[in-house]
Amino acid sequence: MNKKKELNFCGIYDFIGRSYFRTGGIYEIFSVKDLIQVRKDDKEGFIDHKGNLVIPLIYDDVSDFAKCGLARVRQNGKYGFINRVGVVIIPIIYDDAEDFFNEDLTTCKLKDKCYLINKKGKIII
Repeated sequence: MNKKKELNFCGIYDFIGRSYFRTGGIYEIFSVKDLIQVRKDDKEGFIDHKGNLVIPLIYDDVSDFAKCGLARVRQNGKYGFINRVGVVIIPIIYDDAEDFFNEDLTTCKLKDKCYLINKKGKIII
């Protein structure tokens, strides 16, 4: 298969080439897990394994979901975290944010201060 065909055809396949679904080149696929990280027109979100849009393509950047069920998102230059149905759990107000470094905690930076935040959005320190 040449590069041109590979770039024009998107989908998810198993190891022997059976197709689970085809996106018809609509989305650029980044991660295949329970929800699939996708991009279209420079915006990112998530679809399910049937190709249904689960979390709208409204973010400039999204990360995979951590074990705690939250994904880091960037919107208009600010960071926060959403759950698997797209509800904002940690407000999208931070200048920088790290992925969860254990199942319960992340660090976020706002102006010159760093915060330790739990998976419920509560600032610990």
